[in-house]
Amino acid sequence: MSRSLRIAVLVVLMGTGSAATLSAQARVTDLVFTGGTHVERYRGGIPSVTLAVVDSVDQAWATSAELGVRAVLSSSPNGFDGLTVTLDGGVRQFDAYGFKLRDYAPRVASGVIDAVFRTTTNDGVLQFSGRAGGRDVADRTPTPLFLEPGYANYEGAARFQTREIGGTYWDVSIEGGRADYNAQDIVPQLDLLDRNKIGFELGAAQGRMWNAARLTMRFYGSFTEFRYPQQGTGYLPDPFRRDQAYQLGALWQYDGLESSDGFESSGITAGVGIQGTINRSNASRTEYNAVSVNAEVSTLLPADLRLNITAVLTAKDYLTETEFIRLIPGEEADNASQVYMGVSKYLTDAVTGTFRVGWTRAETEIGDAYFERYSGSLLFNYRP
Repeated sequence: MSRSLRIAVLVVLMGTGSAATLSAQARVTDLVFTGGTHVERYRGGIPSVTLAVVDSVDQAWATSAELGVRAVLSSSPNGFDGLTVTLDGGVRQFDAYGFKLRDYAPRVASGVIDAVFRTTTNDGVLQFSGRAGGRDVADRTPTPLFLEPGYANYEGAARFQTREIGGTYWDVSIEGGRADYNAQDIVPQLDLLDRNKIGFELGAAQGRMWNAARLTMRFYGSFTEFRYPQQGTGYLPDPFRRDQAYQLGALWQYDGLESSDGFESSGITAGVGIQGTINRSNASRTEYNAVSVNAEVSTLLPADLRLNITAVLTAKDYLTETEFIRLIPGEEADNASQVYMGVSKYLTDAVTGTFRVGWTRAETEIGDAYFERYSGSLLFNYRP
């Protein structure tokens, strides 16, 4: 059993123990069992830095099945203040086809536990949060069927939001974290992806009611420093890679309500955001500028169907073009463009079915090298 998988199992056991302790003082607010199947097709013949075997092709496809469970426990007496613990874990089994050397059968196991504590003061809302998670990948494939390497991840944050001041809510937060990738003897370069981070964010939001909907606009700016203790710069006075990411963004949110038989329920919800990122580093090969535009829409359809659309489109440009491999953090969703559209329906009082299609364009572990993924999924959620 690899280190990441052991950590994932430990996280689940810790979460189970925490849940049992918390349940004596609180209640389970959500319990969901998930099962489903996926079909995915990949394009982009790109070699991989963090794999011992190179077997890259221009196209590949895969089928997969997943099982997962998610539990939420809360000690909140009013639905807001107090401690909330979320435990999420699952397994996904792939069958991959189209490679030259052989067909692969990767298996991904993961677990994460989130804890959030909120308290309301005379001046505003104070929140502390923490996360611990683990992920393990067996028989990981080369690209273009890209799967993140196994890793352990730890994060913590503190956030304070003021009460309304002149129609504006101000918030400030600080966060830190560590990602420890699961390096093995045959792929020691995975250690190069290890990173630590610390950052802060300042935001301001305004909200108002419009007919039966709430409109919210938020602006924010943040600074995050990443340190890569295993990546050298070749410069003795500053021997290890450090990145500084500066971000500015804005988000507009629309939350509508629908009334039926004297009850109000969620109607149309929509959000549009834009974010700019300037990443600078003491390793010039990883410096870039990026702009992301994101949109989310959820609305009711006839026959009690609900439509959900999520889109993130990102443009990224490296400042320095080099002829050699440029290693980046290695996260699949780092500066990715993604579009997902799903239709869901309550099949019974306890079972929800969802059909979803998606498209992703993202970097691999090689900077400025991309793959595309097209997917279709059929998922079922059971709430006992």
